[in-house]
Amino acid sequence: MNKSLIIKILLNKNLDQQIGIAFFNHQKAGVNWREKILSIHPDLKIAVIKDSKKQKKLIENYVEKYYQYNLKKLRKTNKEIEQQWKKIESDFFELVKKYFNNHPWPKGEYKGYLSIFNINPRFLHNKTFQIYYQSRSTNKIIAHELLHFLFYDFLKNNFSFSNLFDKNYIWSLSEVFNDLILSESNFIDLLGKSSSQGYPRLIPLKEKLTDRWNQSKNIKKFLTHSLKIYKHKGGV
Repeated sequence: MNKSLIIKILLNKNLDQQIGIAFFNHQKAGVNWREKILSIHPDLKIAVIKDSKKQKKLIENYVEKYYQYNLKKLRKTNKEIEQQWKKIESDFFELVKKYFNNHPWPKGEYKGYLSIFNINPRFLHNKTFQIYYQSRSTNKIIAHELLHFLFYDFLKNNFSFSNLFDKNYIWSLSEVFNDLILSESNFIDLLGKSSSQGYPRLIPLKEKLTDRWNQSKNIKKFLTHSLKIYKHKGGV
């Protein structure tokens, strides 16, 4: 593990407002983010309108009030989530080495921001991400998002031509890879078994790549095969 790599867990109301707005009208690979948002925050049904400016304001105000009324709880949860992660942090980083050929972690902020939305996006440019604060699997969310940072950096450094591939296919690979690696018994022992089904439309790709992953348990071999599949289908 890079000893200088420390994951900080923080609150960021402004980011939560931005994410609520950005994902309210967004769908991806079979996941309807608005439905997920409304399942937790039904009062936001008032924002299901065509006027984008008014919608933005309604979501901003909702998040503002939520933080005002629940700030004490959010701060307490923030501390608890950080403490839970610290208990397994060194074991996680040690375990990751095995699958990534000791690839070094890329430079970045490495900050996790609590969120009132169960979306958990990651931001590759600065190595930050969100964590749904009421999740029962916050350690797994943190691990999942961190793996994205290492996946993309490994890809860039070992497959220089990967930038020519369709970005959505690379994103799909990153999600499938995370599902596969976090289903390994040693990760389950550390983080627990996931109850999430992931993205529905990525299931066929996952099924196609599972045997290859089980044969190697190695990211380089996994990516070599996965990128060949794309080429044979008429990609780059």
